[in-house]
Order: sequence, then structure tokens, then C-alpha cells
Amino acid sequence: MAANQAPVPLLVPVGVIGFCHPGEMWRLTALHNLARQAANEVLQRQNWSHAQQILTPRRFVFSIPEVAEVRRLVRFMHSQFLCAVNPNDFNWPLKIQIPGNAQVRYGKEFDVKHILDANDWAGLPRPAQLAGPLTRWPPTRPEDILTVPRDSPEMCIGCNAQACKAETLMMEEYCEQLQPDQKIDFDSAEHGRVQGYVVAIDTRMQHLRVSSRRGGSRTLEIPFSSVRLSDNDWYDNVFTGTKPVDVQDQPCTCVELDRWREQQKDWHRRFEIRANGNLTDVFVVAVKPVKHNRPIGELIGILKPDHSVWGQQAPPTPRPQADLVRYRQRMIIGTRNQGPRGGPNQGDIECIVDNHKFCNWTQFIRHGCNPNAEWMASRYGDIRMIVLVSLRVIDAGEEIRVDHGYAWRIANGGCNCGAVDCRGTQP
Repeated sequence: MAANQAPVPLLVPVGVIGFCHPGEMWRLTALHNLARQAANEVLQRQNWSHAQQILTPRRFVFSIPEVAEVRRLVRFMHSQFLCAVNPNDFNWPLKIQIPGNAQVRYGKEFDVKHILDANDWAGLPRPAQLAGPLTRWPPTRPEDILTVPRDSPEMCIGCNAQACKAETLMMEEYCEQLQPDQKIDFDSAEHGRVQGYVVAIDTRMQHLRVSSRRGGSRTLEIPFSSVRLSDNDWYDNVFTGTKPVDVQDQPCTCVELDRWREQQKDWHRRFEIRANGNLTDVFVVAVKPVKHNRPIGELIGILKPDHSVWGQQAPPTPRPQADLVRYRQRMIIGTRNQGPRGGPNQGDIECIVDNHKFCNWTQFIRHGCNPNAEWMASRYGDIRMIVLVSLRVIDAGEEIRVDHGYAWRIANGGCNCGAVDCRGTQP
């Protein structure tokens, strides 16, 4: 397999079986054919002579109701299966065939919650050093091994969201009172922390137009979310005593796990799975800007035991080593030992999250030696999870990348991610 090339997903046309009513699929097909016809008419008109242009084609674009209908049908598709846009066919969606028989075995191929096959854990004795609020052993549902005390040292996604919401409100108020030529600090996906001068403010779209120097002619449009509040005197003076506090210093009372999962169902509003030109690989792109240090998705898969905990060898698998490294993450179960926040410690018991045959959209994030996101051990209230967190500002249209690690690059035979500092097979 070529370096940095994921296993080829099978992209197939969307079938009638994915819809509640065949008529919806037929309607979507009709709209697709209409898009092709409109594009062909545009191309023909560009080649017509001036005299022929008097004969205006029937139509060039969808009507507003047709656009709304396409969006509704595409949103419905995302709730039924994972699909990628086809760049060779007006970004029309193609269904991604997940390998294996998860649809037959578990009744679905993707979800916003883990699944656990009790047969994988049957016969394994409860580890003597395992502590924590386990409800039963062997586990029969994910909550049996993911439930943790609320004072567990991992970052709570719910508490983090509350702090981010307060910061967002402060950011909007700060940006709305900015004046032309005022100096600000903001995050740039290309250059990191940048200083600039305000040229114009669009409060409706929540964008700023900034220049690298006062009165400069070259400007850049940035969203309010890119502004760095903590580096401004106005923020410190106006919001003294009301700034967001460290979420880890406050007692966790988060119980809205279902709200987080509902947000994850709408992932396609913020991200998009795209196929490459020859339809041999897919990747994830941000549709909207992502602020630095924000949780943007959860790793979802099948929870399997780490047989090394019981001194056993893992069952044999025909999957290549590169696949095992890429699609398997370790997650602590039970109460973790005291140690650095968010990381494993000696004596911790771990399970394996395998998202090869059962997953969500995060399965298709590719490797990058200069990543813009990373996996982090977290929790939401009293449920442990692995969350994807942005390492810097991610611009709209930018691909999401994570570092699969040195072991993956060796097993994959190298790396050609295209980064300037691509490490290949180097540590």
C-alpha cells in the first residue's frame, strides 16, 4: 500500500434503501439530473456565439425551494449512512461502504455512541487492580466500563463548553466595540498568533477586516472567534472578576450527555467528508472555522478488551499492522491512578476502541506530520471518552489532520502527507 494511503473505502451511489420512501430517492435523483443539465447548459452558453446567446437556456440554477429540498434530503442521508461528496459530479454525495458486517451484526454501521459486544468480554475475570463504579462484570454495555467519578482529572467536555460559551459572549461584545485602526491579537491557521489593525467590522456576519499595518491596503477577513481576548487590556479591565475560570477548579455538575450526542449528530453542519479525484480515498474538511483548543468530535467505535491485561494474546486478525495502529485507540476504564492530567499512568487498566468496522465521521481523518488536531482523554460528567481537540485555529476549507504516530508511519512504509516538515519514517 502506498505511503499515507488509507484503505480504499468503497464509494457507491446512494440507493433507495437509505430512504424512508422510495419517492424521496427518486426526487433526489431528479434534482441531481437537473444539476447536471444546468451545468451543461452553462457550458454550452459559454461556447455560443453572441447571436446564439439570445436563445437563453431554460434554467441555470436551482430555485430556492429546490435548494431547500436538496439540503433537506442530504441532511436526511447523513442520518442514515456516512457519505462523501464526489468532486467529479458537482459534489453529489456517495455512500461510504464500511468494511465488515457491522450492519448485520449490530444493526448499524455508525452512531454517536460506542457499542460493546458482551461476547468479547465473556470469561474474562475482573482485574484485581481495577477500581471504580462498575455496575457489573463482565460488562454488557459501554457505561459499565466508561463510568468514572466526577472528580476524575480528565477535562470535562461539558464544563469546557460552559467556559467557551462565556468566552464567546465576551468575544462578541469586545469585537463589536472595536474601533478602526485599533490593534488586536488574533489566531491565524497559517501563522499562529498574529497582530493586526482593524479596518472594518461586520457585526451581522461576525467578521473583522484587518490589516497587518495601520492604514494598509492589503486586508484579511477573520471571524470574531479568531480574536484572542486574553491578550487585550480591555478584556482584563472590563471583565475583571467575571472572566471564565479554570473549569477543572470547579465541581462538575454536567448531566447533559444527550445534548452532546445530539450535537454530534449534526457534525455535517461543521465538517464534510470529501472524496479525492479518483475516488480512492476520503478525508475530512472543516466547513466552518474552528477556534483553537476546542473539542470538535468524539472517537466512536467498538469497545474491546486489551488481552494483555489478563496476560493473554489478542485474537489473530488478517488486518495489516498499519490499520491496527490507525483505527485502534486505548482508553482507560474505571478510576485512573493519580498522574498527569489526561494521560495514562502506570497501573491504569485500558480497553481498546476499534473504529474500523463501526465508527463515526472521525474515522476518515487522515495523518499529518504537522497536525491541526489531536486525540485527548476526556469525559462528559461521569462518562469517559476520547475527544478530538483542535491544536490551533482551523480555517473553513482546511483538512483536519491528526498524527497517527511513529508506529503507524513505520507500518505504513512511510508518509507523504505533504507537510513541509514531513518526517517520513523518522521518529
